[in-house]
Amino acid sequence: MERDKHHFHHLSPHLQLFDLTKTYFLIAGMTGVNPFVATGSVMLARFEVQVALQYEIDIRDIGDSFTTGYIPYGTKVPTPAMYPQDFYGTEAVSLASKSILNDTTAAQSYRANYGFLPATTGPSIVACDGAISDVYYSGTILSEAFRNLTKLLTNGTDNYCATAQEDSAVLEPFMRATTAGFVDFARIIVMRTASDFD
Repeated sequence: MERDKHHFHHLSPHLQLFDLTKTYFLIAGMTGVNPFVATGSVMLARFEVQVALQYEIDIRDIGDSFTTGYIPYGTKVPTPAMYPQDFYGTEAVSLASKSILNDTTAAQSYRANYGFLPATTGPSIVACDGAISDVYYSGTILSEAFRNLTKLLTNGTDNYCATAQEDSAVLEPFMRATTAGFVDFARIIVMRTASDFD
């Protein structure tokens, strides 16, 4: 670790003053939630997957053979058929599960429109994963396309439930700080509370 810290010295000599490996960081925000996974809940991410780094064809132009207009880089078919060929660039759940989340009659009435579980259930603490995109998206087809990609990129272990925009930009410096030995990446908590269904 000392060698890595010395390597990063040229970036900022002040970095050597900090050892944040025992520090927890909380990244909080709101999210669109997958109604097939959760409802007006608090999501604590295990994975954050950048789903917007793909080719995109307008779905009106792709014909019946494709289920989505998103295609992984370096491939010619939509997910989950082929893994991308080109690339760019906990204890929180158990503690949070003791919380009692607020519910309202307005939220209950809105949820009732969906007619399936868990969309119609009350708010809860959910351990699931985020899809990061620069596009504010909504709808069943896009949700399914990004769920398929997150599952593919995590070798089937992802449980996509939350949307996000800035998480990849926030997490990248933490990853670099972890590599340099200043931060423990396992102590970063990404928490998002539901604002709408995706």
